[in-house]
Amino acid sequence: MSRRHAQLARIAARNVLRFRLQSGLILFAAVIGVSGVIAASEFTLGARAKIDAQFVRLGAELVVVTPKPPITGLQRLQGAPAQITQADYAALERQLSSVPTSAATALSLRVAAGPLSKKTQVMGVEPAFFTMKRWPASSGRLFVPDDNRRLHRVALLGSSVAAALFGAQDPVGELITIDRVPFMVIGVLSTRGQGIDAVDEDDQVYVPLRSAMRRLSDTRGYASLTFDAGGITRIAPLSKRIAAILAARHRSDPAAGFRVEDRESTIDAQLATFARLTALSRGVALAVYTMATIGIFAISWLAVGARTVQIGTLRALGARPGDVLLGFFLEGAVPAFAGCMVGWAASRPVAASVASLAALRVTFVPWFASAVSLASSLIFAVLATAAATRAASVSPTEAMRSA
Repeated sequence: MSRRHAQLARIAARNVLRFRLQSGLILFAAVIGVSGVIAASEFTLGARAKIDAQFVRLGAELVVVTPKPPITGLQRLQGAPAQITQADYAALERQLSSVPTSAATALSLRVAAGPLSKKTQVMGVEPAFFTMKRWPASSGRLFVPDDNRRLHRVALLGSSVAAALFGAQDPVGELITIDRVPFMVIGVLSTRGQGIDAVDEDDQVYVPLRSAMRRLSDTRGYASLTFDAGGITRIAPLSKRIAAILAARHRSDPAAGFRVEDRESTIDAQLATFARLTALSRGVALAVYTMATIGIFAISWLAVGARTVQIGTLRALGARPGDVLLGFFLEGAVPAFAGCMVGWAASRPVAASVASLAALRVTFVPWFASAVSLASSLIFAVLATAAATRAASVSPTEAMRSA
């Protein structure tokens, strides 16, 4: 940097401090614009993460097959439960060999631990059930294939059942009785809430499928089959294929019926809500950013008009147009650049405070925040250049005449 340019930079720095209102307004506008855009992006990412977590918790990518209730009067009077046969399950596994599957049976039984007991739903499931539902154990372990193959008397407790029977005590390794049959607790499942069928899954007990079918009942069918589509776009094709396979198998038995249930409508509704939220947050951010940009340009432009006499005096004392251009550029660009840096730093707490109102987690993306700050610095530099160009074009004669 030449000595002349260094002197001009010092003069510009003094002017930034001298015209505090002008510099403060430029800095404030830059902070609002940059932090608004970054915070809106963080808020949107947090909302999408919450929706994705809800999809996982509700089993959004799962397709569940359940039998329709019996329709004949005799079956209704006898209360015979509708079931999916083992042959149906085998046929579906054979024709959908690449799709993860799990069968389940449901029993309403009394579960006891010492003097405490409660009647609840006992689910017999295969080990793949918990993998498909992305449902980990908070303590202990999940089922393994050997538990189901050897009919082990082991159980997993939902968090509500564990609290009801054991309180704050860790039940892993303790014995419970299910319909007077002893089972050992090998794990407690993490808190989950309502599942795909709106049932509170935390208030259930889970045992290996074959143990439920042989040790707790004499059933030979299943209450439900669960299939993992592996992606939202694969749900509809998989549901249609399952329905077609079952319809072909029971074409000669019009009384047999199955429900093929999925969460596609829920997914569509959630995604539509997210799209509206995204459009709203982006619209607000764009409006704030536009106002900030216009404000910076207007402040810099009006400052030139208010300091015409000063510009004329500088020109009369020998300042060249380039000197005036550099000085006014620095007066506008330095506060704007500082505002971009402050906006980058302030965006995270701003987004966190807004997200806390909606119970969202902020997702901060450093590269995006840096890109917004850098792009904004360039935009504001262009605006400062436009105002500085106007200052450099002021004629000394006209400036002194307007004094």
